[in-house]
Amino acid sequence: MSIIVQLTFDVEDFDAWLEQFIAAAPTRSWDPMVHRDVDNPNKVVVIIDGFPSKEAFIEEFRSPERTAVRKEQQKAGNTSFPVVTFLEKVEIEGS
Repeated sequence: MSIIVQLTFDVEDFDAWLEQFIAAAPTRSWDPMVHRDVDNPNKVVVIIDGFPSKEAFIEEFRSPERTAVRKEQQKAGNTSFPVVTFLEKVEIEGS
């Protein structure tokens, strides 16, 4: 069973952050969905669907390569460390 990972954080300038995020795409093993808060356009929510496990995400997130990318994102204006939420899809019979 795979999990969904949600990362929520604030950025100084969404457009500058998004440009850097797109540039870092080749370093990711996952395909994220990026959202921004309607009332606060500098609050970002990144959703990753299909990670094999919480442990696999943590291992990749803490890797030297991902750590270097996060440092670059901080230069691009991340103003908070991400709040990470791990989710499991609940199957409801009849839906």
